[in-house]
Amino acid sequence: ENDLVIMLGDGVNQFINPKVKASGVVLRATPHALDMSSHKNKDEARVWYGRMVLPPAEALHPEYPEETFGDMRQRMIDASLSSSEDGEEIL
Repeated sequence: ENDLVIMLGDGVNQFINPKVKASGVVLRATPHALDMSSHKNKDEARVWYGRMVLPPAEALHPEYPEETFGDMRQRMIDASLSSSEDGEEIL
C-alpha cells in the first residue's frame, strides 16, 4: 500500500559508481522524464516531494582538489550571466 522511493541524481554516476564499480554494484540515476500513471479511483492521491542536495560550498571536488564546489558553482553562475562576443566557451 505505502511505498517510499528514493531517487538518485546524476551525482551518483559521477561520485558513487566509480567507487563501487569493482563490487559489481551500479546505481542508476533517475531519468529526468518520469511518467506516473493516474489513479483509477478519484479518491486516491499521490504525493511527490523532490529536493536537490548539493555538496557544501567549501567541499573540495574529488577530481580537482584545488577547487571547491562553491568556486565551481560561482564560475558557472558567472558564465551563464556573461556572454562571449565571439562565441568562445567561457567555462
